[in-house]
Amino acid sequence: MSLEDNSNSAQPAGIAANEVDGLTPPALGTLPDPTREDPPWTGWDVTLLAVVLFLAFNVFGLITLVVVAHMRGLSFANLAKAGALLTPINDPFLLFPAQVLGYVVLVVAMVAIVRNRYGRDFFASLSWNWPGRGWTTWTLAGMVMALIGNMVSRYLPIPKSLPIERYFENAAGAYILSAFGILVAPLVEEMFFRGFLYPVLARRTRMFFAVVGTAFGFMLIHTAQLAYAWGPMLLIFAVGVALTLTRAITRSLASSVIMHMSYNATLFLILFVGTSGFRHMERI
Repeated sequence: MSLEDNSNSAQPAGIAANEVDGLTPPALGTLPDPTREDPPWTGWDVTLLAVVLFLAFNVFGLITLVVVAHMRGLSFANLAKAGALLTPINDPFLLFPAQVLGYVVLVVAMVAIVRNRYGRDFFASLSWNWPGRGWTTWTLAGMVMALIGNMVSRYLPIPKSLPIERYFENAAGAYILSAFGILVAPLVEEMFFRGFLYPVLARRTRMFFAVVGTAFGFMLIHTAQLAYAWGPMLLIFAVGVALTLTRAITRSLASSVIMHMSYNATLFLILFVGTSGFRHMERI
C-alpha cells in the first residue's frame, strides 16, 4: 500500500477533504468552535488595513475639497476655511467617487496581504463559501431584519435630522447612494469586518466577545453618518451582531454579504416607496 493510500485511510469515513480543511460550513444552527478560525493574517494586518482605509478616505477627501475649491473659484489657501466648503461635499457626485476609491484601495490592500504576503487564495482564506440554494434564506433574513429595524426605530430617540440624510436632497443623490449602499458598501464592509477582523478576534477569544467586538467596530464606522446618536447607533450595532453571527454560524462570508445587501436594499426600497420614487424627498 502506498503512502497516499495510508493518508486516505486515516481520514474518517464520510468526511470530504474540504470538510477536513474547514472550508465547508456546518449545518445551520450548529455553533462552531471559535478556535477553528485560523486565518493566515494577524491583528497587525487588520490594523494596517484600518490605517490604509483611514488614509485613503482622508487623501481622497482632500482631493474632493480641492475640486470643490476650484469649482468655487477659491485658492488652495482658502481651504483652511473648511466651513465654506463642507456644504457642496454633500453632493453625491463629489462624495461617492472618493468613497469608492477609498474602498478600492482597501480591497487592493486586502488582496495584497492574503496573496502576496501569505500566498493564499483570497476568497478561500476569507471563508467565502457560497451558500448554494441557501442564498434565498439569507436574502429573506436581510429583508426581515430591515423591516424589524424600521419598526423598532419608531420607538428609539432618533434625531430629526441625520448627516446621512443630506445625501438624499435630490433624486439623483438618492439613486447614487442606493447603488453604493447595495452593491459596494456591503461587499467591502463584510470583507473587512466579517472576513478579516472577526476571524482574528475569534482565534484570540470566545465567539461571544469576537461577535461583540466586530459589531462594535462596524458600528463605529457609521457613527458620523448617524450624528453619534445612541438610538440609531444601537440599531447598527444590532445589525452588526446579526451579520457577524451569520458569518460565525455558517462559516460563510457570502451569506453575510447577501444578508447585508438584502438589508440595505430593503431600506432603500422602503424609502423609494415612501417618497414616491425619490420624487418627494421632503417626506423623509
